[in-house]
Amino acid sequence: MGVELVNQVHTTINLTLDHSYSHINFLDTTIYIKNGTIQTSLYQKPTGRPAYLMWDSFHPHHIKKSIVFSQALRYNRICSNLDDRNKHLHSLQKTFVNQGYHSQTENNREPIVVTYNPQLNIIRKIARHLQPMLHTDTRLKQIFPELPLLSYRQPPNLRKMIVRSALPKTTKADQVAIPNTQKVYTILDHYSSASSNLVYMITCTRCSTGGIYIGETGPKLRTRMRTDIKSTPNH
Repeated sequence: MGVELVNQVHTTINLTLDHSYSHINFLDTTIYIKNGTIQTSLYQKPTGRPAYLMWDSFHPHHIKKSIVFSQALRYNRICSNLDDRNKHLHSLQKTFVNQGYHSQTENNREPIVVTYNPQLNIIRKIARHLQPMLHTDTRLKQIFPELPLLSYRQPPNLRKMIVRSALPKTTKADQVAIPNTQKVYTILDHYSSASSNLVYMITCTRCSTGGIYIGETGPKLRTRMRTDIKSTPNH
C-alpha cells in the first residue's frame, strides 16, 4: 500500500518493492545464504545496460585497458563462488568484444629476469629484427614462437654498496623469555610489525637493571610503536 501511494505522487516515477527470505540486492551485489553461509554475487538491474567506452574511441589506450582490468577485478571481488564468477566474467568478455575490444587469450609467458644493462636494449632490437627470419624455419618457429619477455632487476649502485641501515638486523625466535624471571612463553604463530591484537614486550637497552615494558595493542604493532615513541621523552 505504501509503494502504491508513493507512485501516485509523480506519473513518471514508478517505484517497486522486492522482498526475499534468502537474498537481498544492494548496489551491485546480491547477498544470499547457501548451506548456512553468506555468499555474494554480482547484481545488475533488469533495466541496466553496459555503457563502456567503444574501442575505437579517441580516449588514451591505457584508459580503455584499465576499464577491462577494473571491471574484471570488481567481478572477482564480488563473486564468492568460483563458477559464478567465471560465468559473469565470460559475459563481461562478450560485452567488451561487442564494444570492439580484442578477444585476447591468456598470456602465460614466463619473463626472463636479468640485471639491467644499457646494452640489453641493443640485443632486444636485434632479436626483434631477427624474429621473422627464425619463423621461416618450422622447427625454429616452434622453439621461438614469440619474442623473449625480458624483465629487468635494478643493478647494484653506489648507494646500495655504501649505505647500510642504522637498525640492527631482526632476529627470529619461537620462544621469548621474560628477563629476571623464570618464565618462557612459546610463540604459536608468525607475527610481524604489521600484525594486530598483540601483547608485546619492549626491553630498555640503556637501563642498568634491564627494565622491560609489556603492553597490548589492537591496531597494528608498528602503529602502536609510533605512538609509544612519540609519548616517550628522549633521554
